[in-house]
Amino acid sequence: LRYNPGETVDGFSSFLWVVVAAPSEALSLPTDAVLKLLCMACALGLVVWTHREVLARAPGPIAFACGLAMVASGSWAFWTMTGMETIAFALLVFAASVGLGQGGRWWPGVCLALATLTRPEGIGFALALLSATALDDRRRAARAAAIVAAAWLIERSGATSWSCAALPLGRGRVRTAHGWLPVPAPATARLI
Repeated sequence: LRYNPGETVDGFSSFLWVVVAAPSEALSLPTDAVLKLLCMACALGLVVWTHREVLARAPGPIAFACGLAMVASGSWAFWTMTGMETIAFALLVFAASVGLGQGGRWWPGVCLALATLTRPEGIGFALALLSATALDDRRRAARAAAIVAAAWLIERSGATSWSCAALPLGRGRVRTAHGWLPVPAPATARLI
C-alpha cells in the first residue's frame, strides 16, 4: 500500500478504503487520482441526496441553501479533494440515517456496517443511530400495545353493546400561537 510514490504505509485506519484502493493499485492505475475521483463522486451524491431529502420537507429555497452551505464549507472542499475516506464515510452515515428514518429497510444496516469498516468512529455512529431508532420504535410499540390492551379488555368484558355520553365540548376561547380560537376549535367541532 502506497499513497506517495516510494513511501510504504505500514498501518491504516480505514479497512474499507484500502479494499477500495486495492484494485487500482493492482491495475497500476494512479491510486491517488482514482480515490480523489471517488471522493468527488461521493461528495456529489451526498449533496444531491441531501438536497432531495431537505426539498421533501422544506421549500425549494431552503433546500438550495442547505446544499449551498454544504459545498461552500472549506472543510467540505478540503475533504472532497483529499482522496481520503471522510466524504464516503459521511455518505454512508447519511444514507443509514435516511434509511433508518424510513423504517423497515435492510440497507441502512449495510451502510452502518460499511461506515464501521470505513472509519474507526463508525461504530459510535452506528450505535447512536440504532439507539435513536430503537427509542422511536419503542414509543410506537407502546402505543400499539395500549391499543391492543384496550381492545382485549373490551373483548374480555363480555359487554354486548357500548355507548358513551355526549362529549364535553367546552366553551369560550383560548389563546394559541395562531391567535384566539374558540373551544372547541372549528376543525374539532366539525369532527364531533
